[in-house]
Amino acid sequence: LVGLAGWLYLDWPAVSAAVASRGGAELARAVALLLVLTGIAAASVAIADRLAIRWDLSPAQVHSVQERTKEILSSLETDLTLTGFFVADGDAIERSHRARWQALAEAFDAASPRLTTRTIDPDVQRHDADLADVRSNGVVLVSAADRTERLFAPDEQSMLNAVLRVAAARDRTVYLTAGSGERRADDTGRTGLSQLAARLRALGLGVQDLDLLRTDRIPEDAAAILLVDPSTPLSSDAAGRLAAWVQADGALLIASERGRPTGMEPHLSRWGLALADAVIVDPLVRAVVGDATTPLVAEYGVHAAVRGLRSPALFSGATPVLPVEQDPRQLTVHVLARTSELAWGETEPAGELIRGEDDLPGPLSLLSLAERHPEGEPAGLVVLAGDADWLSDPALQQLGNSDLAIRVIGHLARQADLVRLPPREMGSGMLEMDWMARVLVGLCAVLLVPGACFAAGAGIWMWRRRL
Repeated sequence: LVGLAGWLYLDWPAVSAAVASRGGAELARAVALLLVLTGIAAASVAIADRLAIRWDLSPAQVHSVQERTKEILSSLETDLTLTGFFVADGDAIERSHRARWQALAEAFDAASPRLTTRTIDPDVQRHDADLADVRSNGVVLVSAADRTERLFAPDEQSMLNAVLRVAAARDRTVYLTAGSGERRADDTGRTGLSQLAARLRALGLGVQDLDLLRTDRIPEDAAAILLVDPSTPLSSDAAGRLAAWVQADGALLIASERGRPTGMEPHLSRWGLALADAVIVDPLVRAVVGDATTPLVAEYGVHAAVRGLRSPALFSGATPVLPVEQDPRQLTVHVLARTSELAWGETEPAGELIRGEDDLPGPLSLLSLAERHPEGEPAGLVVLAGDADWLSDPALQQLGNSDLAIRVIGHLARQADLVRLPPREMGSGMLEMDWMARVLVGLCAVLLVPGACFAAGAGIWMWRRRL
């Protein structure tokens, strides 16, 4: 700019003569017109950013939020941040998740000045992902002050309810059963769950013990209950209270070692779950670590609780989880994590680990989830694992165990939705026009657009002839 100003000052007579000429005048007018159009465009962008007016012309309004969501978000009195961790260069499913998140983020951001949204690629911005303790794709953090809630590939309703829970500072507590020799959250030893408790507290969840021998009711703030490897089975009364709580839309995780009954077995069969009398043998793991009874997760399920997980988790001496036939109108069982096809369930683990005719063929379920939905309404969740060591402190420091544990328990710890949005009416996705619309589109394409171009050219030709 200084050099240009100096040139204009030193050579002003030549510049003024050039501007006064016919060609110079046309050039000056063109430059002035360009500057005016640039100013108009800049002002339009600034006004659009300030007013945040959006038009969603898709048939099902998939790029905007519902009116009920807009009303709730516009009344927020707390500043919140929505941070989405979505890879940019993933497969088709991962790209669709990122596109859906970006559309939701823009719609939420436009609905309330209290909301701020960010998108982070965990593969590129690894430092930010590590600080947020994010190791998988599709994670959304809803944060306000010292409270954070973690979601996984959320839709509009789940994200709205997370915003409301964080803004209202609603307490949620995960209870670990006690009184029957279960593993404890304050134990820092080889079988302790202190690392798991610390991770849950970092997510804004409370962690407390629940002695079923001393209390006859489940606390009202219980978001989920964990029954981890009791040394003695629960009494029938305690097991009945847990079962009744699940029936009333509670969430329960059961993790036990082979040969150690939990006391919940009679209820598990009603929830479509059972543990086989076998030990999982994985020859692929034997080739790596030398112990075939430490199976590795070869594939995660399609359920939302594990969607987007990448790192495999490691189990130890696990018992296969078997499905029990139930009425599909009342109950659905999902396999969350399974072994490879080469693994099998060894029914005689005391002998040599060689696959026999009586063994269970792979792939086998390491972790299964039962969802109760009588009459189509959600009514309780149960997760069953035939291994408790995968939740222990040493295991959480290996591979993807920590992420799997947090994802599963985080899904169980969801609270009943504060707001239920009506489902969108999805159209066929085809553009349908009546005869008048087709005539107008034809006239526009055949006459209006070419005619406008011809008229503009003719006008410019006539204007230049008069110069």
